[in-house]
Amino acid sequence: HAGRLWVVAASEVRRSGVRSAQAARREFGARLAITGSIQRDAEQVTVTLNLVDTVSLRQLRSRVLSISGAELPRLQSAAVTQVAEMLDLQLPAQRLADLRRGQTAVPLASARYLEGRGHLRRYEQRENVERAIDCFDRALTADPTYALAAAALGEAEWRMYELTLDPERVSRATAACRRALELSDDLAATHLTLGMIHGGTGHPQQAVAEFQLALARDSANADAYRELAGAYEAQGRAGEAEATYRRAIELRPNSWAGHNNLGRFYFRQGRYPEAAERFRQLIALTPDNARGYSSLGAVYILMDRWDAAREMLGRSLQIEPTYVASTNLGTLCFQQARYAEAAEAYEQAVAFTSQADHRTWGNLGSCYDRLGRPAAAREAFERAVRLATQQRLVNPRDPDLPGFLAVYREMLGHDSLAASLLAECMSLGPQSVETWFQAAHTFEKIGQRQRALDCLAEALERGYPLAKIERAGALEKLRADVRYGTLRRRFASGHEVRAPEVAH
Repeated sequence: HAGRLWVVAASEVRRSGVRSAQAARREFGARLAITGSIQRDAEQVTVTLNLVDTVSLRQLRSRVLSISGAELPRLQSAAVTQVAEMLDLQLPAQRLADLRRGQTAVPLASARYLEGRGHLRRYEQRENVERAIDCFDRALTADPTYALAAAALGEAEWRMYELTLDPERVSRATAACRRALELSDDLAATHLTLGMIHGGTGHPQQAVAEFQLALARDSANADAYRELAGAYEAQGRAGEAEATYRRAIELRPNSWAGHNNLGRFYFRQGRYPEAAERFRQLIALTPDNARGYSSLGAVYILMDRWDAAREMLGRSLQIEPTYVASTNLGTLCFQQARYAEAAEAYEQAVAFTSQADHRTWGNLGSCYDRLGRPAAAREAFERAVRLATQQRLVNPRDPDLPGFLAVYREMLGHDSLAASLLAECMSLGPQSVETWFQAAHTFEKIGQRQRALDCLAEALERGYPLAKIERAGALEKLRADVRYGTLRRRFASGHEVRAPEVAH
């Protein structure tokens, strides 16, 4: 039977609003449906499971589970076993052992863990991650040997680092993973989080190894595929990265994170229409997700759809005022040469002090420079240098950071240091198409035109909009160079611009 069994994911059932066996047949073509109910009193939980023929609506089999409060942590494995028996499936002993691995016998610890997992599903919101960390801490207080809770705490601490860029969170995430390994060295969740930490600290090869270990233990783990794709991307394996991002979405089509990560990949690759489609999918799945609107607004800025960009950023800020939406609004205003408004938006962004990173301070410095405020500009660029340098301590192999630092150093008058940083950036092979454009901008300003032209050619090859280069004020003299004219004609013809693919 197992070879012919196709199971519809619970997330798909919820999304489609299927609430009956008839609806399951109508919506998915299902021939069998599992229905059930849960009743709970002070002493026990009773779960009733029914196997129903969706054509005749006849109940084929039924099982009743009665679990005492003290045995609640084993409810999952018990329910899976009963469903398998109703379907005449033989579950390998190894799979049953996998269900129990890293679990707890303490009901309070199990309840807090499940609550924390629920919060962590929406890890783009800081308050959710804070609640998750609190839940996992309480689970480990109730049962210090609960390996799954330790692994989950590591993931939550890493998510908090991604939101705050606080290096202390990296140490906490690593310590939690070490604790999980000591308790149980065979959990997919632990290897997944370790892979995320390795990837985020500049060790993509080790990250790939950890994600493969996670998948060896849980071959249908969409999170592991999604993170593995990011590690492939960091290694310059763009084709494998895209295929793996798509595999993650196939496994969990209704996860906002899968579409978000694939959208970010397309964004970094300069494939803006495809990025926009993924962020629209994200919004369709989670209409209350401020990040989706902000990301879509960022794509529209690069596509010169400025009215649409402003609308998306406005929606994002209406849902939740965030650092990302504010800084993207500043970028939109800067592109339109509305420097005072841009500065105001960037100032609002850096008010989120726990989240503001070097890019926003650098952008604010550029606004102050355009507004004739040299002292404020210098202070902002110096702040950007400090923050970018701090971030390099966490990930010294980030291929884009030297390019950003070169921009800030050039604006501070440190041309020789900027040139050294640009050489380092080019040797690392930046991931983001935007970094190639910024490198061209900086090479031109420090008097290295041929290097600037080489970087512009690379940016255009990767899909960077020619219109953005045509409007860049700092490239005015470069555009008068006959070599740029030749470059422009090549790409204006469209023959060398990669055609975008249709998003599935």
